[in-house]
Amino acid sequence: MRKREQCPKCGSDLQVVEVTPCIDCGATPEKVLLLKQDIAEGHQHDSQEFFTYRIFSDLKVTFCQSCALDLGSYAPECLGLPKGRRLGYESLELLRRHDKPDVGKDKYCPQCQQRLAFIRFFEDARARNSRS
Repeated sequence: MRKREQCPKCGSDLQVVEVTPCIDCGATPEKVLLLKQDIAEGHQHDSQEFFTYRIFSDLKVTFCQSCALDLGSYAPECLGLPKGRRLGYESLELLRRHDKPDVGKDKYCPQCQQRLAFIRFFEDARARNSRS
């Protein structure tokens, strides 16, 4: 019997779910459904836009527009930054816009309600910033 992969934050079993490219809100069923509708309509009127950014000089991350703008709401300590230091949209270097985004698959923690990609982004940011 194959052992299921567990969440690095809480130890719960991870589930494989459909996702949009956004690592933050991309596992939300409503967002996945919206993207599927956009795809079915040939991306004529995309209801969501996705962008890949560079942050902390070497980490790449993909967010939808609203999650990118929400970056400043994350506690700086979660990203390995000193308490009180806030990140904002200006901390992101735009690398590319996803012209025809597609639905993918990722592992998801139902307990933490987060994608594994999102959890790993925070782990990578903390590791990178603790060395700085």
